[in-house]
Parts: sequence; C-alpha cells; structure tokens
Amino acid sequence: MSEPLPIIREWYRRHCRLNADVNARGEAIVRKYNIDFTRTIGVTWRGTDCVTDGRKRLPIDVYFPFIDDVLEREPGLRIMATAEEERVLDPLLARYPAAFKVDEFFSSPHGHLQNPERFSPFSGYERGMQPALMVWLFSRCAHYIKNRSSTGAVASWLSNGRIVSLADAETLN
Repeated sequence: MSEPLPIIREWYRRHCRLNADVNARGEAIVRKYNIDFTRTIGVTWRGTDCVTDGRKRLPIDVYFPFIDDVLEREPGLRIMATAEEERVLDPLLARYPAAFKVDEFFSSPHGHLQNPERFSPFSGYERGMQPALMVWLFSRCAHYIKNRSSTGAVASWLSNGRIVSLADAETLN
C-alpha cells in the first residue's frame, strides 16, 4: 500500500459496505457465541501461504505475550479466534479458558500449504462469505491480534479497537 495508514483506513471506512446477508450471519454468530465485542480479543492466524512468499510460519504461541498483556490490563476478556489451518489454535485454546474458536470458518488440513478455499466444499458465494464475516466480526473487537493477511488488514482498517499486527514474523523469531 503506497498511501499512509490514515488515508487507507478512511477510504475503507467510507467505501466498504457489507451486505444484509453478511450482517445477518454476523449477528447469528454473535448470538451463538454470546459475543460482547467490548469484552473480546480477536485473534486470527494465517500461514499456509508462507512457503510461497518466503515468510517463516508464525507459531501461535508468539501471540501469547500480546494476549497476556491485554488480559493483565483487562482481566476477564474472552478470546475469539480463527486460524487458516486446523489445530493451529489448539495451544491457544488449551492455555486460555475464555478462548473459543469460531467453527463457521473453514480451515486447511493441518500442515497443508494451501489456503482453505482449496479444500472448501462450499460454493464460490459461501467461500467469499467467510472473509466478509471475518472482517465483520474481527473489526468489532476491542482488541485484535493478527498476522499478515489481507482479510485481517481490512478488519484492522475498519476497526476502532486496539490492533496488534504481527505481520513481520522474521523480526519476532
């Protein structure tokens, strides 16, 4: 992106409109998981494409100090999480009793190097619905911790919450 972050954020906030179907499905997820966004840390993980662009895979435990920092300042928050690959969230879910995985989001098989869309049995419309719902949900969280992902970037640009971007895994390892 060649523009400064405030310009990018303002453009997305002015032009990004999610349709009624996305809003209805988002509200259904909120009801199912009893989500209060003011008391929620959003966590998203992407990494199946790291081999093609030369990045190191970012282990989920790299997120833990950032989650711990938020929880130290604001105890009792829930953690809503999704990962592009199955089982990546297992250590997070084991460590944080208030964490939950959004089961509506499809993941690639564990250890696979292709994104979930290659394995999804859903139609193109439904495959497109997943990133739209992710943007809808994670942009509303009080805190959002993410790594490099275009869906995560859009969610962070629309967010009014605190964003932690772990986009440069090489500096963390």
